[in-house]
Amino acid sequence: MENHQHVGLCRDPETAERDGPLQVRGMWCGCEKCVEYDFTNCLMRSEFGPFRTVYCKLAKNQNLSQTRSVALEEFAHSLAKGQVRAVNASRTEWYIEGPYWLALILGTAYQATEDMVIAGQEIPKGYWLVEAQWYKLVQTSQRAYVLLKEKIILNVNSMVRLPEPIVLEVVKARKSAPPKPPPPPSARRSARLQAQPAPAAPAVPAAQQREKPNLLSEQRHNDILASLALARL
Repeated sequence: MENHQHVGLCRDPETAERDGPLQVRGMWCGCEKCVEYDFTNCLMRSEFGPFRTVYCKLAKNQNLSQTRSVALEEFAHSLAKGQVRAVNASRTEWYIEGPYWLALILGTAYQATEDMVIAGQEIPKGYWLVEAQWYKLVQTSQRAYVLLKEKIILNVNSMVRLPEPIVLEVVKARKSAPPKPPPPPSARRSARLQAQPAPAAPAVPAAQQREKPNLLSEQRHNDILASLALARL
């Protein structure tokens, strides 16, 4: 009752149906900007105040529309081994890597044959799942990732439905300097007489050698954020 203006701007049908995001304000405004849905530049903002985002989530045990189910199934069938996909991060975990995580798909998606619990999340029968591995963000500018070894099971419904898989750029090794020409024979004999044997450098175990990170382009990062913005207002 305290909010007399309610506007739904969510462009993602699934999010609109499931979470019901709305922009609300105590007083309705009909200024030129608000009529054009440009609420940020409302001419009466100082009088009526800014909009707030609220959520009217779908009641429990309610079935989502058939359109959403079909769209999810089509997206699940598009997943394939070797693809890199973005996953929605919980708002409580945005401080870790931001609003999305990256994962490497390890196979084709499949439907759960029974109710189950995965990593503390209840997965009802019929939900689409896929095996994957997380990427870990190790650098923020330019965003760079290394692949973690642990295999996980992802809920396909939590993934960002970009039309194309994400392509990461592999960091290229720097070219080594060309070898110096060998010294003349007389110089080599003199160097052997003066040189002292140097201690051998300890070998670095392969497990301790740093893995080369994979880079996410700035454009692709912005594409993911734009897709999330459409789904969450």
